[in-house]
Formats: sequence, C-alpha cells, structure tokens
Amino acid sequence: MLRFSSFMKIKYIFILFSAAAIASCARASVREPKPGMTLNFKAQIVENAPALKGKVVMQPFRPGEGVASNAVTDQASLMLVKGFTERLNQGSSDLLAVTDDSVSDAHFFIKGYVTQSEVPEGLMKRLRKKLSVFSVEGKMIDLSTERVIISFSVSAQSFERPSPSDLAYQVGTRIAAYFIGQDKESP
Repeated sequence: MLRFSSFMKIKYIFILFSAAAIASCARASVREPKPGMTLNFKAQIVENAPALKGKVVMQPFRPGEGVASNAVTDQASLMLVKGFTERLNQGSSDLLAVTDDSVSDAHFFIKGYVTQSEVPEGLMKRLRKKLSVFSVEGKMIDLSTERVIISFSVSAQSFERPSPSDLAYQVGTRIAAYFIGQDKESP
C-alpha cells in the first residue's frame, strides 16, 4: 500500500510540473498589443486663399458610404466637433471655432463624412487583435468665395478598445492642430 501512494505522489507531481511548463510556454508566445493610437493625416490645399484668420464652424460629419447611421456614429461625430472646438480655442490661433449662436459670422465652414467606424466586437475579434478604426474625409470652404480651400482625411487606429467617440475626439484635435499650424502663413 505504501508503494502505491508514493507512485501516485510522483505521478501528480509530474502532471503538475508538466501543466506549469505548458502554461508558461503558452504565455510567452502571446504578443502584447501596441500601446496608444496612431493618427494618419493627409491634407491637400486645393485653392490659395488669404491667411486663415477669422471664425470657423464645423458641421458634425455625416456617415459616408458603408458606415452605419446610428446613435454611436452620431455621438462620435459630435465628439469630433468637440475635440476640434476645444483644441482650436485653447491654442494661440487666429482662427476661432464658433458655436450655434454666432454661425452667421463665420468666415470658414468645415464639413465631411465618416468613412470608417469599426470597433472589434466579440471574443474572436478581440483575440485576433483587430484594430479599432475611425476615419473621416472633409473639406474647408471659404464662405466669401464659396470655394473649397483645403481637403483632408484623417484616420485614428488603436489596438486598445477605445470607443468610437474617443477616437473621433482625437481626430478632431488633429484637424484643429493642422489648422492652427496653417493659420501662421498663407496655405
């Protein structure tokens, strides 16, 4: 009887050791997601205009082709406007973002479309480390000539799981940062 129990102890110790080795090897092969988010920005100056000075109003971007028109996209579009307005008004800029009460005084108008809004849903997509993406395309219009001055596209991507609203806010701040840099000289 004594011999059988010592054999069982050795067997359980071997199983425990094997399970610990397999678990540590499996853990070492998992890649950690990249921290932070990536912002890709492209702009094209379509027509020369005087220096960007004055008031600018941004319309909430509408869903483009292939993007669902729902409450999540609408909220993200409003957060895009919020990020743009806060960044533009906090910096030292000759441009001033205006709100509903003084839209008629605006010199420039920004409008555009949400071209992509994706957040991985479900266990399999999270395990595959799919990107969360929020992308827009837009243009700035000089209201005095009614011509497009600048067209742009911005895409925010992250391996973390931010909401579309968080990504949209960052897109809005990036657009504002571009216009703050452009207002120092003629585009």
